[in-house]
Amino acid sequence: MGEIQSNKETAQSYANQITTACQTLSNSGDVTLDTTTELEGNTRNHSAINQSATFLKQITSSIETASSHLQTIASNFEAVDTAGAKGFGSQQ
Repeated sequence: MGEIQSNKETAQSYANQITTACQTLSNSGDVTLDTTTELEGNTRNHSAINQSATFLKQITSSIETASSHLQTIASNFEAVDTAGAKGFGSQQ
């Protein structure tokens, strides 16, 4: 039978990459709203820009939470694998 092995470091590496990508996306820059001209679409554009910024924050927050859960799951799998290995080893 093959060896059962978890790789917490790989999961953490992926989770860190996801978090870094979210941070890069969040830090992509601010949009300056045109408040000096009174063009017909400015009000709608301001609303759309503000709503997009809010959605970006919500999406990146959700992805960062999922990344954190991935790290927790990897740690839990490693703990279960270790306990299982000890249990299987004692039955030989």
